[in-house]
Amino acid sequence: MDHDNYENIGRLTGLGELPRVRLVMSFVPGRSHEEIADPYYGTQHDFVRVMEDLFLATAHIFDNLTARFSGYFRPEYGTGIVRGERDA
Repeated sequence: MDHDNYENIGRLTGLGELPRVRLVMSFVPGRSHEEIADPYYGTQHDFVRVMEDLFLATAHIFDNLTARFSGYFRPEYGTGIVRGERDA
């Protein structure tokens, strides 16, 4: 999502002091105000760059969620969500 999309969603949802919608790169330290480039008219390299940015942002989102909800992944409850294992 670029800044125009973000502002349009903000107008529609009435973003307050704690926005419910964030730019995906806001999870990446040092890149919080960057938008994901639109590679539609670009080259294969541009699409690869978008993919790399999304993988990076996704890793930071996962780290953020894991830290935030780490209490839910205590060994006595199993770790199936994190490791893909199932409790017996």
